[in-house]
Amino acid sequence: MSYELLKLPFEFESFDKLNKKQTQEFFDWYVGEIDNRISLLIHAMSEDGVNDVLDYSVESLIPLWRWFETKISYKKISKKEYRRLINLYPKWMKDYIPKENYL
Repeated sequence: MSYELLKLPFEFESFDKLNKKQTQEFFDWYVGEIDNRISLLIHAMSEDGVNDVLDYSVESLIPLWRWFETKISYKKISKKEYRRLINLYPKWMKDYIPKENYL
């Protein structure tokens, strides 16, 4: 399955540079994409033979997580590569990216 990327309603550099109107517009668009994104997720899971119901319940997160675990991979990288990658993220995100998964 080819993954359909989200098509943003407008281009912007970073969230912290959006004004109130743009922030609301982005939020409304993002929330409006929920049904489409859930459909894509269900389709991806069904292609892998997972046909559990995603009904927004806590219980439906269990098969979702089990399926997602099969998609996760880790790769050790050098400190230089880590610094290069970390610089791609906004400053506020950097504290949330664990070093132990990369170095």
